[in-house]
Amino acid sequence: MSSVDRLFLCGVRSFKPCLTAKEKGHMIQFYKPLTIIVGPNGSGKTTIIEALKYACTGEVPPSCNRGQGFLYDPKLLHESHVKAQIKLRFYNVQGAVYLVQRNMQLTQKQVKMEFKVLDSALVTTDPTTGEKVSLSGRCADIDRQVPELLGVSKAILEHVVFCHQENSNWPMSPDKVLKTYFDEIFAATKYTKALEMIGKYRKEMDSSTIKDLKAAVEVAAVKVKHAKERLPFTNVCHACHASQICSIILSSRPIVPAREEIANLEQLAGRHKTEIEQVAEQIRQLEEAEAQLKQTSEDVRRVTDEIAQAKMKMDGLKQEATRMYDQLDAELVENDAEIDQYQKRFAATLTAIRESVAALESSQRELATRTKTLTAAREEHFNRHARLMADAQARLRSIAERDAQIRAIAKRLGWAEFDGDAAVTSEAASLFLARLQGLSERNRAEVLRSKSDLAKARHVV
Repeated sequence: MSSVDRLFLCGVRSFKPCLTAKEKGHMIQFYKPLTIIVGPNGSGKTTIIEALKYACTGEVPPSCNRGQGFLYDPKLLHESHVKAQIKLRFYNVQGAVYLVQRNMQLTQKQVKMEFKVLDSALVTTDPTTGEKVSLSGRCADIDRQVPELLGVSKAILEHVVFCHQENSNWPMSPDKVLKTYFDEIFAATKYTKALEMIGKYRKEMDSSTIKDLKAAVEVAAVKVKHAKERLPFTNVCHACHASQICSIILSSRPIVPAREEIANLEQLAGRHKTEIEQVAEQIRQLEEAEAQLKQTSEDVRRVTDEIAQAKMKMDGLKQEATRMYDQLDAELVENDAEIDQYQKRFAATLTAIRESVAALESSQRELATRTKTLTAAREEHFNRHARLMADAQARLRSIAERDAQIRAIAKRLGWAEFDGDAAVTSEAASLFLARLQGLSERNRAEVLRSKSDLAKARHVV
């Protein structure tokens, strides 16, 4: 009986990846006969089932955006990419130990994230040498080999054993979807293909082939009948010739003519004997042909039965077609030529639609390229706008500091026109700066004059 033993997780959903050699992943042991997994919401209970399913089948969980939501988010670690690993140790049907390993990577691009499968391996131990042997490294081979080793089909692993909680209500799906699930679980596709091949073979067997086989059987039967009727007559002729030879030998006629007649009769008897042998060989061949034709007759009968069943089915289809025809609101009155014209126009319209679709797809690709370029330009404009806003705010802060300094200096100098709560305009700031420079120059001149007077006074003294 197959079973799972251990599961190793690293970098899958809430299980943190191993960024250094010292960090170790999470090892989960499954006990027999039952293992119960409990924990609060978001602790990773469903992730364990998803990891088991991915290790066995290679299928990512639903609603994870093609694997992007299955791995640990690299933005939480401030990294450009995150590597994940899943290892599953299990026992196959014969009790042998196998280890399947799958490595993935999630990369953060400029616009979106990219999920990528790196490498996979299926490893076992050689019972004779005890060495580890890698059975396969291709993902497709591992996806096929692991369910075979477990003795369970891939559909049962996906929809029954490791069924995701989001898809657990598939038995309540609509009829068409439910039939698809059951066809996958019970492998009904092969049976359907066999029925299709039988139907195709029935269609290929036409009435002309059956008629030819019947005619061949009848001709062979007539040949066998004629050969059997000819065989007793040939035997009687041979007996007559033998009696004539004996009577000639016992008669009193001359010896020389008798011998010549005996030789002639012996030649005639030899020819009849040869003819008898040829007829016997023909009878044997005809008997063999009769046996083959009997088998062919049985095949013809079987094919005839199949044709009869097909005719019954065709009659049923005709009745169904008649019923559907009676339900039509209006009858089609177009002849074959008009229908051919409709078909040609439809083909031309279909070709035009396909060309239009091709043109639209080309336009879509061009628009996608242009959208990508415009998106990059928009991001650049957004960045420039952010820088300009930062510069504007810094300028506003500088203007506020300038106004505060102007008011403080004007208040200390007694300039009432600059003292107030109103904002200082650029003209007022320029005027203030000009007056302040004039005052500074006058003060500098007065200081120089005072220094000159002081120097003269010292010289006089």
